[in-house]
Amino acid sequence: MNWLINERVFQEIHLLYRQLFIGYMGLSAITIGFLSFIIVYLVRRERRTRQVVQWWQQRQSEWRYAESERLRDSTLQLLFSLRRQLELMQLQSVEPENELLETVEQCQQDLNQLSDRLFSAYTSDCLLSAIRELCEEIEGYFPHITFKIQGEGEFKSPTQVDSHFLLIWLRELLQVLLDNDGVESVVIQLITSSVQQVQIVVKAECCDEAVCSKLHDLATLNYLCQTFTVLARGRCHAQVQGNALNYSLLWPPQANLLLTSTPFLGTNHDPVSDFSR
Repeated sequence: MNWLINERVFQEIHLLYRQLFIGYMGLSAITIGFLSFIIVYLVRRERRTRQVVQWWQQRQSEWRYAESERLRDSTLQLLFSLRRQLELMQLQSVEPENELLETVEQCQQDLNQLSDRLFSAYTSDCLLSAIRELCEEIEGYFPHITFKIQGEGEFKSPTQVDSHFLLIWLRELLQVLLDNDGVESVVIQLITSSVQQVQIVVKAECCDEAVCSKLHDLATLNYLCQTFTVLARGRCHAQVQGNALNYSLLWPPQANLLLTSTPFLGTNHDPVSDFSR
């Protein structure tokens, strides 16, 4: 009798241990699956961040190269010519002519423009004025485009780093948009909210809705939007509304930016075109 009781107890204990083991294995499988999901997500996020930073750095490197070539081919050539003429005039004891003064003024103007492109004088004072200055510069490359700048409420400028990055990003966005035919005008609106966030809306008005949809699907613009999200730690949303393509940027002032550099202007080359994969 005792033997039967002990056998029954043993069977019950064995069944209990078996159920506990199956439950533990099931729980472990769920835990392992969850951890695997987290690891895959973090790896993909890190890969996307690395791609965005590499893409941004390459565009800035190409812009710096283009600016240095422009400086060597224009301003430095003018300065060399001016130096030679002054040396000859010194030897001949001749008074400077108006042509030399015009050359000096042209050099000064080119250097001022280069200084503004590298870092706007309005960056630390007024972001709205810096954006207006940027649009005036780009309008020189695209005189057929109408620009309109709007500001609402009292705007407290973010840090110089924030403003500088935003100007770089806006230059990139406008350059890519205007390099494509069909854009007729651009409206940039600066908005401040009650939650101490900065919002900028860029509205590109196109000749028809098909052009807006084509621009919306450009790999470069989509990658640029991801760049803003990663580097500015804000939000970038693109939406087609009729004949307009709207970009809404929202980010908190004093955000810790991952990277700032100088902008790229003057080429349609897209070093990374498969970002969506």
